[in-house]
This record gives sequence, structure tokens and C-alpha cells, in this order.
Amino acid sequence: MKPIILPAAALALLVGCSTTPENRYFTLSVEPASASNSATRPAERTTVAKLRLPGTIDRPQLMVQTGAQTIDIREFDRWAEPLDQLVPRILDRDIALREGNPAPDAPTRRLFVLVDQFTADRAGGSELTGRWWTLRPGEDAAHRRERPFVLTRPTKSEDGAQIAAAMSALLGMLADDIARD
Repeated sequence: MKPIILPAAALALLVGCSTTPENRYFTLSVEPASASNSATRPAERTTVAKLRLPGTIDRPQLMVQTGAQTIDIREFDRWAEPLDQLVPRILDRDIALREGNPAPDAPTRRLFVLVDQFTADRAGGSELTGRWWTLRPGEDAAHRRERPFVLTRPTKSEDGAQIAAAMSALLGMLADDIARD
């Protein structure tokens, strides 16, 4: 009997250990405008023309900065859609919310954003850094005026939902800055 029990127990242990956790999916959300944004009708509308993310974060998994040169890639905490599509779409909606309803014939300024960092860390913070500029119809990119940004927000925990909420808030803060311009 013993020779049969030992292999069966080992097989049961192996099967029990081989199950993987289920994936959890997260998204970003549109954030309300800050109280400092005015409710006046803007003279122009702004649309996201291009937003570039660094390759370290442009991945399906959530990422947590664990040190100056180290990251934790959360294999089972995933973005519901690719970040290179999600981030510009949410930022565009955040800006539209802050601009209200420009006149139908209002000119459109194109927004360009280069993100250097968009992360949460184990210390309880999240950060969005980079630079942005806009071009109005007929403006030449050679004469652009880049505006650097460094935005931070506390993160309540390393939980994926808290990270997504903090990152959503950071995009809302960036939209506040762009709409004030």
C-alpha cells in the first residue's frame, strides 16, 4: 500500500500547486476638474494628437517601482486595454471635460505629450513626469514651447485598484494644467 500512497500524495500536491491565480483587470477613469478651473467657454478645443509612453510601462501588466533601477511587473494585475490607447483616450476626455463646450467653429489645437515616468512605487507614491506642448493650426513644430510637468499623488496601497485610481488622478491633474494654459 505504501508504494501507491506516496506517488498519489506527490501527484495531489503537484496538482494543488500548479493552479495559477486569476488575472485582475484595471482601467483608468476620467477625473472631475479641479475647483480652480474656470467655467468660461474656451476659445479653442484641444485634442491629443500624440502621446508617447516609455517602453517600461507600455505593457499589459501593472508595474510598481521597487527601487531606483528595479521594478515589479505584476503578472496577474493587467490593464484592460493597451496603455498606449487607454492613456491618450482618458486624457482627451479629461481635457474635454475641463474645456466644456467650445464654440462649434473654435479652432483645434493639437496636444503632444512625451511621458518620461508614469508609475506607482512601494513607498506609497505615484508619479507622472514628462513634457507637453500644443500646436495651433498653421503653427510650426520647430517653434513649440515645451512645458515640463512633475505630478505626484499618494497611493494608499500597492493594490491594483489603488494604483489605477492614483494614475487616473495624475492624468486629471495633467488635464487641469493643460486646460489652464
